[in-house]
Amino acid sequence: MAQVRADLTAAMRARDRATAAVLRTTLGAVADAEAVPAPDPVTGRSRAP
Repeated sequence: MAQVRADLTAAMRARDRATAAVLRTTLGAVADAEAVPAPDPVTGRSRAP
């Protein structure tokens, strides 16, 4: 992920909006995939399958 962040920084400095948007979306998707599932408010158990 360090390389993706470095590429994002380079894209922003180069004002390459399309590349920066793709890299931001990629980082966000990875962060969402790594997130811990929130517990169900009723049962207190994880909602993950």
